[in-house]
Amino acid sequence: MEDLCLMAGFLAPYFDNDGTLVCRAAPTLSTATPDVIYLDGSRIIDGSVIESDDLLTAPNIYLAVDTSGTNGEVTGTFAVPASAPHSFANRGFYVVGEPVFQQGLENTAAAQAAAQAAYNQDSATYRWLSFSTPIDPRHDTFDVVEVDGENFREQSWTMQLTHGGRHDHALRGIY
Repeated sequence: MEDLCLMAGFLAPYFDNDGTLVCRAAPTLSTATPDVIYLDGSRIIDGSVIESDDLLTAPNIYLAVDTSGTNGEVTGTFAVPASAPHSFANRGFYVVGEPVFQQGLENTAAAQAAAQAAYNQDSATYRWLSFSTPIDPRHDTFDVVEVDGENFREQSWTMQLTHGGRHDHALRGIY
């Protein structure tokens, strides 16, 4: 099922908080409507914010290759935008993300969509943000979370299931 989702440019399938199987298109974070919004000084626990980046090692080009062999060679690439700090234009070298080898990519457009989906869901993205809040059950896998006007993808979260427990968030940002 994960292979079919990748072929369609979707995020990996997952079960949401209600136990429903979810297959959805990989959102473009810069234009996606956030599922949850946090403003500085609101619900974020003071002193819990950690920002980091992988400027030198973050992938800046993604490759998808059809492995069925029925349509000749079908490949597609997706390069991060030139405005991104880790782009080829800004670094001068390529770092290839995990290649996608997939059956059923019928044409270059399908391969490019698979490469872009790999970029949209890559956990090795350029920018990372983590913070803690009081427990907030609204969160789900791959949610788009806005923090101070910038969209991130919720990569993972954990909750301390006790009174007054903390909800720790690990977010990834892409360009």
